[in-house]
Amino acid sequence: DPLAALTDHTDDAVVLVDADDTITYANHAATALAGRPVDAVVGSDVTGWIATAERQAMQTALARIRTLPRGASSRILGRLEHPPEGPRTVRGRAYNPLGPEGHEVALVLRDVTVSEALEEGLGRRAFWDSLTGLPNRDLFTDRLTHALDRSAGTTPNCLLVVGLERGTVFAVRIKQQLVSD
Repeated sequence: DPLAALTDHTDDAVVLVDADDTITYANHAATALAGRPVDAVVGSDVTGWIATAERQAMQTALARIRTLPRGASSRILGRLEHPPEGPRTVRGRAYNPLGPEGHEVALVLRDVTVSEALEEGLGRRAFWDSLTGLPNRDLFTDRLTHALDRSAGTTPNCLLVVGLERGTVFAVRIKQQLVSD
């Protein structure tokens, strides 16, 4: 099978979906992503993979991609139901290989569940104190700067520091930083 020869040596899930949203082809990565054997994937409705809250949006996206010209593509981001491991977050593209007259869609998906969890963890480490679990100075400064930018001189601003140990030292540092910016 030439399609299998092209798609079986990739980590990306490759799925072909017909006009009825039925999966007509799935590579090994797709069956691993679905958490089901190939015979349970091929012939099933692709919207059955999609997390319940996102099924309508996926059906709309598939219908839209089918109307685009041959070779057109569109980004896909969503959550899949994955019985053994729980929901999975995927990113990828939907391709219209045949144009509006073909009605078949090719989906190329990548599981980004782990990388998104790592990004979230890094963001948390960057802006939250690991010992106390409280927001750190960088997050405070970021939010304060954002609030000042949003008001852009249209309203007066005030910063109130209450009940902090060494509150005076903190207030002086913030004041110096704001004045220098």
